Amino acid sequence: MTKEKIFLGLDIGTNSVGWAVTDENYNLRKFNNNLMWGVSLFDEAEQSAKRRSFRSARRRLGRRKQRISLLQDFFAKEIIKKDENFFLRLKESALLPEDSEHRTKNIYFDDADFTDKDYFKKYPTIHHLISELINDPREHDVRLIYIACAYILAHRGHFLYAIDKDNADKIKDFTVLYDEFIDSLTNLCEELPFDSSGSELSEILRSGKSTTEKKKSLKEIWFGGKAPKKDLCDSLNFDSLISLIGGGKVKLSDLFLNDEYTELEKTP
Repeated sequence: MTKEKIFLGLDIGTNSVGWAVTDENYNLRKFNNNLMWGVSLFDEAEQSAKRRSFRSARRRLGRRKQRISLLQDFFAKEIIKKDENFFLRLKESALLPEDSEHRTKNIYFDDADFTDKDYFKKYPTIHHLISELINDPREHDVRLIYIACAYILAHRGHFLYAIDKDNADKIKDFTVLYDEFIDSLTNLCEELPFDSSGSELSEILRSGKSTTEKKKSLKEIWFGGKAPKKDLCDSLNFDSLISLIGGGKVKLSDLFLNDEYTELEKTP
């Protein structure tokens, strides 16, 4: 008596393996009244470079936490004299006020005469604070000094610019950035309503003028000092763009003329 020949077929992919059991005529065979075929799914294999990038990121974050911890140890004695709950509030900053033990709505400053609202009003960005600490010789709150030092330690930058040491000004070259900016605008609007060089825009941004003065200068080089018409582009509001470049605040829905972006905007 000859035995029936059974064949196993496999379809091996990057994230699955299909299989089937047939006879020599490719008819599926059964086991316990079930056809013997199926597929097994699994996660696709990743290259070692991707896994290595995750490990590098974890080590980098770990070293950052270590630097901040050492900095806190350095400042602890003086800061506790001023505000014993300062570091505790920072530690609980990711929690809702009702879930926090040492803070209410304020994180950095919870003094009677100086709160987070006052801090952000006086220093809109961390760079405003750093600039004042560098240029103003007066004595400052030790907590302000810690906040500035913590930012610098956490965001140290890098020295990987591919330039020659004798040509350091290349870092300040505005041309590449301006070309990318123009390309992005062209993707939104087929034809731009202005024609100006990157050097003009660079000069305005580096001028140190106020937001109002920068907006006025931008309108001058782009639209001859007049307000841009609202129908210049279906996907972009140039008046909002000028405000944004000049350092002002705009709404996404106004900038891109899309009401769907309203839900992405942060409400006060």
